[in-house]
Amino acid sequence: MTRLPKKPVVLLASTCWWDWVPVLALGLAEAGCDVSAIHPDRGHGLEAVDAIKQRFVYRPDNPMQALREAIGRVRPDLIVPCDDRAVLHLQHLHALEDVAGPAGASGDRPRSELAALIELSLGDAAGFGTAQSRHKLICLARAMGIAAPATGELRTAPDVDAWMATHGLPAVFKIDGSWGGDGVIVVRTRQAAHAAFAHLSRPCSLWFAVERAFVNRDKYWLAEWRNRPARRVSAQSYIEGRPANAAVFCWKGQVLAGISMEVLQTRYRNGPATIVKQVDRPEMLEAARTLAAGMGMSGFFGLDFVIEARSEVAQLIEMNARPTPSCHLRLGPGRDLVGALVAQLSGQAVAPRCITQAEVIAYFPDAGQAKAGSRDGAAIPAGAYRDVPSAAPALVAELLRRPWPTRGLVARGFLFMSCFFRWEGAPSRWATWWLSLRDWGRTAGTSRGRRR
Repeated sequence: MTRLPKKPVVLLASTCWWDWVPVLALGLAEAGCDVSAIHPDRGHGLEAVDAIKQRFVYRPDNPMQALREAIGRVRPDLIVPCDDRAVLHLQHLHALEDVAGPAGASGDRPRSELAALIELSLGDAAGFGTAQSRHKLICLARAMGIAAPATGELRTAPDVDAWMATHGLPAVFKIDGSWGGDGVIVVRTRQAAHAAFAHLSRPCSLWFAVERAFVNRDKYWLAEWRNRPARRVSAQSYIEGRPANAAVFCWKGQVLAGISMEVLQTRYRNGPATIVKQVDRPEMLEAARTLAAGMGMSGFFGLDFVIEARSEVAQLIEMNARPTPSCHLRLGPGRDLVGALVAQLSGQAVAPRCITQAEVIAYFPDAGQAKAGSRDGAAIPAGAYRDVPSAAPALVAELLRRPWPTRGLVARGFLFMSCFFRWEGAPSRWATWWLSLRDWGRTAGTSRGRRR
């Protein structure tokens, strides 16, 4: 009797409403994985992916228990955290599980199966702390010979003055645990630097937590407000250049597949990429190999770079210890991350797939949508590959709607008001107001047409 290849079992963990997460789930299912998911209970794009076998509610009041139950029910070969918060939850769950059980005769405590699975999914636990800290990550990269800007920790206001005295301005101030361009401020004056540090180092306020809970439907921030953890602020020297990124799939410190992209368009300044271009930048993938080996990493992860304008050197600015929007793209030998995952987990060779030969790729659904303050910045270049999941029409319809947390009138009203209080780098307030009003009118008209 012919033995059938093992079907990999993958559990996706998502606490955010990012559009590319259901596209990744669809790609894994089409490649032969048995996909399950744990996500917020209403409106997540993963609900439009019919291929998902089991679904679980990611409860904000007790995320560790929700994760533990989902993992116990699915018994996956690999857990894929789809956002930074889910990565932290898995790391905390590992810390709880890793000390379970009595010490043996040698004094070592046996690892639980769950702790071992989390390490298999994320990598060596010794690297968890480095992956959580932007400052530690860049320091490690520079020590390994990877090109990266100068970095430092900012704990007090005098640290800000000391940084400026040594490295000058402009600089980029960041907080750990933020994503999507939030918690990142470019400062160009001494006054702006101190104001940015005061803002970033301040614990989560009740107003912010309530706003996120009731406007964005993100109740995890209420726990952030209750616990009020200290915020770690770091500074990096500002690099003038073009943004780029690399995405890889690795296993126990070895990169099995990777792709590098130059960013042509973002959703907003310092925000997620919407249009990218495939580039041959060996130094970017070599940086990924070096970090993966040094930290013993497993699973998907991404690196963000700035290609310096004068030297054309790709400077590493941060790492995402999770999948990024390009991870589902299957681009041929050595560049098929999903295929590498399936081959590793199934133990069977998988022929690399190439979905396009086009250099430019437009992410769906953000690419082509107008950017605030720009009339022509949203144009998709001729010949670009439009990454539309056409095999799942229900998912396409879902992603074409406004993101669920901002569909309501209250959320849109709040977003309109918040444009008056954005930091440097935000679009024109009047352009934001006009585009918000225009989008609201279009969606409201569409909704009336459906009701008729």
